[in-house]
Amino acid sequence: MTDRECDATPVCCLAALPVDFTALCELRYGLFLSFTRLHLEAPGHAEDTVRAALGDLAITWTQVLQRPCVAEAAWTALRHRITAETQHLRGQGRGGTLLGLVYRALPEVQADAVALRYLMKLSLGEAADLVGADPAAIAYRVRAAQRQLGEDLEHRLRPAGPASAAGSEARLAEHVHDMTVS
Repeated sequence: MTDRECDATPVCCLAALPVDFTALCELRYGLFLSFTRLHLEAPGHAEDTVRAALGDLAITWTQVLQRPCVAEAAWTALRHRITAETQHLRGQGRGGTLLGLVYRALPEVQADAVALRYLMKLSLGEAADLVGADPAAIAYRVRAAQRQLGEDLEHRLRPAGPASAAGSEARLAEHVHDMTVS
């Protein structure tokens, strides 16, 4: 099986699992993987993290179905796994990326909204559907992030090349530092 095939068919969908769980896996796996790759550089590591999160969800699937929002439960499972992995990487001296600065400066829900909108290019509706929130909540989170980190946040997260990436990171790091000092 090639990496591309692996991306298209999550392991959870190959086993004999409830149809509704399998549908959730098929609908969300690609976006979950893209989001996780923003946080974890090694592709295999990101795939393992998404599979583990979906495995966590599968174990509690009956209880998940009783919750008001299955999408929110799935997103929470993914975020728990990503958080654990990024903390582990930071402990090893890795993880000092531009996105990492955003997550250190903002509450996680705001940073997630920024990543989904500006880095993954999801619409408000798509981002809201993925995390199990209202589109207005995503819009509010993005706007709050812009107020805190600057109106040009979207531009700074999409640098044109290595030189501008370093400049963007330095400006954002300086802004984050100024916020924590004052």
